[in-house]
Amino acid sequence: MVVVDPGLLFTRKIFKLTWETNKVSVDKKFTVPDQVSFAPRESCVTTNKKEVFSGSKSYQEKLNLDVEASASYDAALWNVAFSMSSKKNVCNRGRARYQLDLAPIKKFPVSEDFGAAVCVLPENYDEKAYFNFIERWGTHIVVEVDLGEKKFERSKSTNAEFTKYAMDNAGRKYSTRT
Repeated sequence: MVVVDPGLLFTRKIFKLTWETNKVSVDKKFTVPDQVSFAPRESCVTTNKKEVFSGSKSYQEKLNLDVEASASYDAALWNVAFSMSSKKNVCNRGRARYQLDLAPIKKFPVSEDFGAAVCVLPENYDEKAYFNFIERWGTHIVVEVDLGEKKFERSKSTNAEFTKYAMDNAGRKYSTRT
């Protein structure tokens, strides 16, 4: 039997989290599940980038995209220069970790769905039943995550817009006084 590794299935919950101890993060900002340790952090980095592209091909290469044109098009339209500005803001808010090493000692609960699926597995190995279980529940779990956000702002201007802006503003910035 050939089975493709399903990896991580985000819609399947194996661990059941509880909030019975009213545990909060060190900074007292967040309620934390009993089975999780959370280390808050506050750090943000902003980067700004301005680039000029000679056409869509150089932009495509920059993004490492594979674009295929399935209809006819005017190749001259693809060779228009433009500038691209991007701003990226990345904030790290902390790290949460499921305390997997404590699970057998403290008998951390699993989800009812997962528990039921395990309970119906045959005691003696049945290849089809076990492969179906793996197909349904996956082969990976997430035990640690970095929390935060990434925000991207992109703007694009054509060569004509860029040139007009430069001409309109160059006179103001570099005018001489007599």
